[in-house]
Amino acid sequence: MNSFPEECVCTNDCRRKLGARCDYALIVDNSILYLIELKGGNLKHACEQLLATFSCFKTNYPMEKYNCRAVVSKVVAPNKPSPAEKRLIRLQAAGAITYGKREIKYEEIL
Repeated sequence: MNSFPEECVCTNDCRRKLGARCDYALIVDNSILYLIELKGGNLKHACEQLLATFSCFKTNYPMEKYNCRAVVSKVVAPNKPSPAEKRLIRLQAAGAITYGKREIKYEEIL
């Protein structure tokens, strides 16, 4: 499996090439990747950022398992998924990643 350096693998140069990218990438046991995007309310943009980062890692740092998570604090549920979310759903159906979303209401937290 891959061996990663202790420093960040997504440098400023990588960010310029990617454009949109997620906030965090956690690598567990050199084989499982968790991509995490923190958003105030734009789920569509969060999906786009997760996809861009997933594509970069899949090409340059292949993993056994990929997990994409968007943590959105305020979201208005759209009537239909955006193209980026549809792609994440297709990747999950193909077994390439795990993707999910769940709305948690404020009352559930209390």
